[in-house]
Amino acid sequence: MFHHREPATATNASRLRAALGAWLRGLGLNHDLRDDVVLAAYEAMANVVDHAYRGPGPAGPLELHGHAHGGTCTITVSDRGRWRRPRTESGSFRGRGLGMMHELSDEVLMRSSEQGTTIRLIWRRAYA
Repeated sequence: MFHHREPATATNASRLRAALGAWLRGLGLNHDLRDDVVLAAYEAMANVVDHAYRGPGPAGPLELHGHAHGGTCTITVSDRGRWRRPRTESGSFRGRGLGMMHELSDEVLMRSSEQGTTIRLIWRRAYA
């Protein structure tokens, strides 16, 4: 099991990305799949940093959980902020994170409420 809770900053998201990669290496995931998991999780963490906590004051929490059992790897990213529907601007490279998460994983579950947003990313048959 993997679990970290940090203030939602870009620096912490980058550090958590590296820690997640190390944990996945220990599970024996092949390099390509490990890269997919890390990239999808980082996109979810970047969304927390960019969108969950707007306004003055310290960043709220970013929680990253990893669970591996029976060949399935599940990564959960959650915050205690408020969901804001992404704005898409013509010619913008922004707003592609959720689509990327769907492409890189077997399943994406998203739940948003007044208490925050949780994204669960699932890979089946991820490891032996």
